[in-house]
Amino acid sequence: FRSGLDPAMLECAFPNGEGIRELYWGFWWKPSSPFQSDGSGVNKIAFLWTPTKQGNSTDLLYFDLSPNPWRIRAMNDLIAGGGPSADQRLEPNVDTTTVALGAWHRIEIYAKYSTESNANGVLRWWVDGHLNGDYANLRMAQDGGFDHVQFAPTYGGNTGDTKNQDDYYRIDHVRISRGN
Repeated sequence: FRSGLDPAMLECAFPNGEGIRELYWGFWWKPSSPFQSDGSGVNKIAFLWTPTKQGNSTDLLYFDLSPNPWRIRAMNDLIAGGGPSADQRLEPNVDTTTVALGAWHRIEIYAKYSTESNANGVLRWWVDGHLNGDYANLRMAQDGGFDHVQFAPTYGGNTGDTKNQDDYYRIDHVRISRGN
């Protein structure tokens, strides 16, 4: 299939449209070996969505597998909220855990919504127990909080590349917990 598409999706919508302002999301994840990366280096794994819809945009954070070295990074697509890191790739800024293809990895994500118009939202992620990213400057539109999470193994960023081999992600032992 072509870049920008996913073969399947699994999501968890929070009950009654309830927005979650603080959450932990952990899961075990295994990429295939070998793995063909999109030319953009974007190989999406998981998405954290907000309900904000302005025109055709929806605010979200997503996590992807990126090569050279293989690592987990995030994308701050919280465009409606703005903030200093909006529309930017969030590379590991604490430690970079090199992802071994064909092996299981524990991915953990902590996210906390910003308050009012402050750029004080938090995003942290761990790979195999090591803190990789720690960002405390996110600003979300004040729309009630995160409304669902999603696994959607999207190949690339719409570059026109075509997948030439069968690759997979395996997901297991998923846990989502909400804060107060």
